[in-house]
Amino acid sequence: MSNNKHERKKQDFMKHVKEEKEIENDEEKEEKEILDDNNEDDIQDEIKSHIKDMLKEDKEENIENNDDTMVFEINKNSEQDDLEDDNIDYVTNDNTIIADNIVVNNEEEGPVKDLKKEKKEKKKNKKQKKHRKLRLFLKIMFLLILILIVAGVAAVVAIFKTDKWAITEKDLLTDAGAILYDRYGNEIVTLTGDEINKKIEYNEMGKLPDAFVAIEDERFFDHHGIDIKRTLHAILDFVVHRGNGSFGGSTITQQLIKITMKDDERSGLAGVERKIREWSRAVQVEKILKKEQILERYLNRIYLGQSNGLEVRGVEAASNYYFNKSAKDLSIAEAAFIAGINHSPNSYNPFGEKDISESIKTRTLNVLAKMKELGKINDEEYQTATEETKNGLQFNQGSVSNGNSNLSFHASAAINQIAKELSDAKDIDYNEAREMVVSSGYKIYTTVDNVVQNSLETEFKNSKYIKQGSGEIHTSKHEAGQSAMVVIDPTNGFVVGEVGSLEESPNTLRT
Repeated sequence: MSNNKHERKKQDFMKHVKEEKEIENDEEKEEKEILDDNNEDDIQDEIKSHIKDMLKEDKEENIENNDDTMVFEINKNSEQDDLEDDNIDYVTNDNTIIADNIVVNNEEEGPVKDLKKEKKEKKKNKKQKKHRKLRLFLKIMFLLILILIVAGVAAVVAIFKTDKWAITEKDLLTDAGAILYDRYGNEIVTLTGDEINKKIEYNEMGKLPDAFVAIEDERFFDHHGIDIKRTLHAILDFVVHRGNGSFGGSTITQQLIKITMKDDERSGLAGVERKIREWSRAVQVEKILKKEQILERYLNRIYLGQSNGLEVRGVEAASNYYFNKSAKDLSIAEAAFIAGINHSPNSYNPFGEKDISESIKTRTLNVLAKMKELGKINDEEYQTATEETKNGLQFNQGSVSNGNSNLSFHASAAINQIAKELSDAKDIDYNEAREMVVSSGYKIYTTVDNVVQNSLETEFKNSKYIKQGSGEIHTSKHEAGQSAMVVIDPTNGFVVGEVGSLEESPNTLRT
């Protein structure tokens, strides 16, 4: 009877265990669906195995025979992790296992805690390694940037200290013309300094200085040759474009240096070096000249267009070409136009075939707005000038004459030859050297024989030699034939006379 009772009890227990296992299996399936990719199952099995080994070694076995049921009471130091083994039958709520095998609860002590702690330590160490690499990378980058900055500053300082420009205060300020002599010491011609382009004084330029300062260099009267704000912006642009930027940011003083310097390199490291020399020389010039002198020299030399093969250089020449009047007689709107075309003169030439009136209006209005913003003109002047601009500027093409028609081809050739030598000696631009030759008070001795030279010029002006083109291949019917001649003294090789064209009044200094 007792055996039957025990058998029923065992069957009930097994049935209960089976139901429990089915529930647990369902829960296990749900748990497996939400496990991440961190090999949770492997860790779980490892933890179970470790706990079993520990419990088998440390458990205190208390066996009580209650209806032949095997009961094991777990030591309080042994824990469960809700991780079931295939042979586990039943777990009570008081840490007692009734089965052939064992399971543990979810309190994290002993080996479970150690394994999880070990896992956390590994993750922590891994993160620390990543952070150490990142910190190392940032330190290296910082050092590299610091080295580049120090090297850049050192290069700038070195160039500033070693760049002793050959041009002097006398070269910059002298405007005394020049005298040419023939092979016998007789005076041929006295140059005024206006043979290449007409120069005017600062007080004859009207509103042009204000217009140029407003649109090109608004802090001109405040800086000492270099505008730090614009320069930093230009450097940033240069770095962002990996050395392909224009480097821009030039002040009016720097632009004067640019048209004066022989070096015109604009790209790569050579461009950077040129820019630093430009800064150095701008500072040097600011120490020599007053602001008004810098503006006067700049506005008398700046390129402002081209007509019939002749360059329009200087604001006086530009005023004559675009409006057929002197610079001092320009209206504010007309002055704003000339200042506005500086960055691309040929794009705003109103005498071309293409209608660019809208571009001219837009550019001129921008200059006027900047002049008003900086207080260069008042409200009334601004309103008058904008109205004139919107109604259309009255362009009136005048003549362009950058040369002296009384200057012989031989005298012109002598000036050009000296200019080339001066350009190399003083490290200045060839055009600037030519201007310096005709305006720096030089006495120029040539090999010309005036008798021979005058005879050549008289003969080449004879109209009987001037023949119009026939319209055949290689010859335009609109152009006359040309001729040239050079006479050399065979005893010494001196050039004693030369002519270069069949014209009444040739412009000998056009190139």
